[in-house]
Amino acid sequence: MSNQTVLEYLNRLAADNQIKIFWLNQLHEFTTPACDTQTRKIVMNPNWHNANQIPFQLAHEIAHVLISDNSDRILYFSSAANHSKIEMEANKKAVELLIPEYLEYADPANINANDFVDQFSVPHFLSNFAQEVLSNCSHS
Repeated sequence: MSNQTVLEYLNRLAADNQIKIFWLNQLHEFTTPACDTQTRKIVMNPNWHNANQIPFQLAHEIAHVLISDNSDRILYFSSAANHSKIEMEANKKAVELLIPEYLEYADPANINANDFVDQFSVPHFLSNFAQEVLSNCSHS
């Protein structure tokens, strides 16, 4: 499965949820994406140094909006623990958003959390969660 296929899926998901995505070509390769949960707008960096991670980043930003955590409003004023909790919730939701698309195109013989994590450059600390979600999908 190509990044383009996954990005098309995520763009449809965003549009279905009235989320606007702006791709800013002038950004530096290490400028991270961001979102405004109140206005439901996301700024993405198509120049990100690890192109395989862009779908996960977009899913993560969509997750912030879907969760409606107002993280863009509170992160600068919250504790590190609260910031970590908000980011972990968005990370987990991003995994949940990506797995159906992964399953749609993955070779059934090779479906596993490590392949999923590697394909989207998902942080490895989410491997156990990805395995849990994949296991739940296979039992559905």
